Amino acid sequence: MPSTDRLVGSARGAAISVRHPPQGEARGKLAAQVAWRIEDDIVRAGWPVGAVIGSEPTLIERYKVSRAVFREAVRIVEHHQVATMRRGPSGGLIVRAPDEVAVTTALGVYLEYVGITIESILRARFIIESLAATLAPARITEDGIRTLREIIARQETADPTEFGSHHQLHHAIAAATGNPVLVLFVDVLNSLTFRYAAHRYATTRRSASPAQQAQVSEEVHRNHAAIAEAVIGGDAARAQHLAAVHLEAMHEWMTA
Repeated sequence: MPSTDRLVGSARGAAISVRHPPQGEARGKLAAQVAWRIEDDIVRAGWPVGAVIGSEPTLIERYKVSRAVFREAVRIVEHHQVATMRRGPSGGLIVRAPDEVAVTTALGVYLEYVGITIESILRARFIIESLAATLAPARITEDGIRTLREIIARQETADPTEFGSHHQLHHAIAAATGNPVLVLFVDVLNSLTFRYAAHRYATTRRSASPAQQAQVSEEVHRNHAAIAEAVIGGDAARAQHLAAVHLEAMHEWMTA
């Protein structure tokens, strides 16, 4: 089994396609198969954002399909935010960068649709963010260190009822690992936690005094500062331990 260091290192290598051809009903649709081939070619080419991969006539010839099937395939590719068709003499199918916010939102919506609970969200966060805290100390750059310190400084004066600022620290630690998979899932799970926390605060704030709110905020800030310093100091064991303690405290507060 590869080590975690090897796994995070491999995430930085050359782009490879890990996608699978359409299955089931989608497989029976020629347009879906062509869309998959187009997207697979783009991934294998290293996802060259802004590049024109071919004009409509050229691509119709390349994929050996009718214009109607090709245009349906392009609509699928555009829906997936992989490429967009530009019309005109200098047009063609142009590679684009997917919208990170849209991807994160879509994943969050799906998880809410399947009935995810705050318990399952927090348990997944415990696993993923503990791993991020373990990997970040050995991977963080000078820019990453600067970002963590700026976040901690901002949290000292943040509104204690503003949960959004808490996400920044978790995102920055995931980003410090250099593994975009960790970043994506940390962002999705933090977004879902934020929505739950905002709802919980809205329904309980009348019973929580300003002093209690300030106490919780101060505890979160202390935890964040300690985790950040462990990451910056290169202490993976301490960073992982502090992240686990912080997430367990969050679990107790959210599920009380």
